[in-house]
Amino acid sequence: MLRVHVTPVARIEDIETIAEDYADGIVWKLKVRAKPHAVKANAAAATRLAAHLGLAKSRISVQSGTESRLKTLRIVGNPKAVIKLVSTKIETTLI
Repeated sequence: MLRVHVTPVARIEDIETIAEDYADGIVWKLKVRAKPHAVKANAAAATRLAAHLGLAKSRISVQSGTESRLKTLRIVGNPKAVIKLVSTKIETTLI
């Protein structure tokens, strides 16, 4: 599971930064062009994160927060490999 903050209707799709301002851990801030309709924004967020992590978009789904900007995304795969991949991306984003 991974917590993300989604900003819909952004000019540019991007993973802007990593925020540590949420009580439950590190959150990526995803910017997506899609309008804040649950299906479109959620699909865009999953697609954007999949591209950032180098995964197939079918491996990422919204677990909770479908109607909120703060979402929990589920990444399907070997837990150790997923943790290593996400940790590596966090380190490179912070640099």
